[in-house]
Amino acid sequence: MKSLIFLLLLLKRVTCLNKMPKPDGIPIQKGEYPFHVQLYDASKHGRFPAPICGGSLISSEYILTTAYCLQMLNVEETQVYAGTAQILGDDAVLNSIRNFKIHPNYIPPPHQSKMWEVRNNIGIAQLRHRYEWIEFVSPVTILSPRSRCITGTTVGLGNMYCYHKPFLPCFQIKCKHIKTLTHYNVKGFALKNFDRKNVFFYEESPPEWGFRWGHRDYGAPFVCHFHDPPRT
Repeated sequence: MKSLIFLLLLLKRVTCLNKMPKPDGIPIQKGEYPFHVQLYDASKHGRFPAPICGGSLISSEYILTTAYCLQMLNVEETQVYAGTAQILGDDAVLNSIRNFKIHPNYIPPPHQSKMWEVRNNIGIAQLRHRYEWIEFVSPVTILSPRSRCITGTTVGLGNMYCYHKPFLPCFQIKCKHIKTLTHYNVKGFALKNFDRKNVFFYEESPPEWGFRWGHRDYGAPFVCHFHDPPRT
């Protein structure tokens, strides 16, 4: 299980890149990112399950997500939605969490407004039931640690329509294209060379903290686009 923490993801077909990017992201279509899942708090505190964060299926039994997210989970009250492009989609294949493990060198932010200071913000969650692969539910491809990570995509739940109004009716599952601040060979998941405006590795901040995007996003781990390392 420990080795899974240091895996790098390969996004085979990035249709997000073929559309005109917007500050608030691009709505995804059903089946566009079949590895993407959403984690919801299904406790009885509200009428509907509340979004916690997103994740990526790396096998039929494990989800890759953020350490920050996993630390907030109540395992017994967390639901996993897969195979849907909608919030709480009726077409989702549901699951739950058995247990989880975060990166041993995870460094949390000193404050939620300083998410860019997070280090090794990665972890894996074990599903209670194995997924069967279908058209809209399948794993992301694993990348070699030697591969060069120059650009990537995040997929997650975020504010699409209502500026400075982070309410659920304004939210949609979306994708965003990211360029890293510097070009470098990724080692493990120490992805920390990001400009502040691109820190939606986990989530964006509410507008009162003055970030460029200005909307709270319940995102998912950075998914790297593959670049072959130089031949030696």
